[in-house]
Amino acid sequence: MKRILVVDDDAAHRMMLCAMLRDEGYAAQEAHDGAAAVEAVKQGFFDLVLLDVRMTEMDGIEALESIRTLSPG
Repeated sequence: MKRILVVDDDAAHRMMLCAMLRDEGYAAQEAHDGAAAVEAVKQGFFDLVLLDVRMTEMDGIEALESIRTLSPG
């Protein structure tokens, strides 16, 4: 089963995306901001990370740079 990390500071968008992905048979996990996304990637591999670009604290671009360092593939 493919693992997908959905990262968005808007809880409604995040939950909707995860629900749709789960309905399609994916293992979707949520992260509420960029820092939480980086921590999730430290804990395990994801086949795909969907990132909101504009978030408070750590934005999607900063998170992507950290995630690519942790998991270049």
